Amino acid sequence: MGSALIQLFPPVLGSIAMPTWVLLVLALRSTARGPLKAIAFVGGITTVRLAQGVIFGTVLSLYEISHHLNTLGTIVPILLIIIGLLLWALAFRQVFQRSDMKLLSMVSTLTPMRALGLGALLAVTSSRGWLFTLAALSVIDRAGLDIPYSIVAYLLYVLGAEVLVIAPILLSPRSSARSEAAAHWLDEKTSPIVITASLIVGCFFLWNGLAGLFG
Repeated sequence: MGSALIQLFPPVLGSIAMPTWVLLVLALRSTARGPLKAIAFVGGITTVRLAQGVIFGTVLSLYEISHHLNTLGTIVPILLIIIGLLLWALAFRQVFQRSDMKLLSMVSTLTPMRALGLGALLAVTSSRGWLFTLAALSVIDRAGLDIPYSIVAYLLYVLGAEVLVIAPILLSPRSSARSEAAAHWLDEKTSPIVITASLIVGCFFLWNGLAGLFG
């Protein structure tokens, strides 16, 4: 299981490199009933990720039963290479995008239930999120872990992937002013953070994919 957790590091690193989600949590924290809204938002993301784990974990398990494991061993490296290339494309696209401070004013109108729905919607519509989750599930499945250990490994992936969106809730439960200041700073730095993280994590995926394919 230790080896599987090490291989999960790139998907976790890619998942946490989503400043917009952290920005939303910080922005929610600075509004009325901020902690409750932020918790609801993270709850929406977590619910989708757990559902993805159940659905696609089952699909991969059935695939392994009906196909030889070597076939899966070829698919996973190819998937990692595709993710790496997509992350490089994301970094290139981010160069031409601009920050949008309208996001901070929009969250002030959200109720806790709407924040829950927004979190779920963002997780469902995030192409990067889907790719990272599929990569994590593929790594876990390829490790050949028993079901209980596979569940624990995936839960650890989810926890690692959400550490940065959970941190503002736990570290500053009473400081809305600090959350607002951090949200403005992060909004200004979102582009360089995404570009740098996408390039680095893209290299991780490409290296692991090529090593698994030709190693």
